[in-house]
Amino acid sequence: MFLLWMVFAVKACFAWKKVSTDLGHCWNQVVDEDAYIAEQLHRIDMLDGKCDELRERLAETSSEVSMVHD
Repeated sequence: MFLLWMVFAVKACFAWKKVSTDLGHCWNQVVDEDAYIAEQLHRIDMLDGKCDELRERLAETSSEVSMVHD
């Protein structure tokens, strides 16, 4: 009976190590994905700012062309 308990304890120990290692790997992936998302958010904000600048330039150019046309 004691031998069965020892085998069970050893198996449980190995299973626990595997689960905790897998969970650690999952948390590392979450951290990496959060960093990637933050980087993409920064890029999107930069592109949004560039689009706003281009819209302003387009409006200015359009009004200038309209004045030249008149």
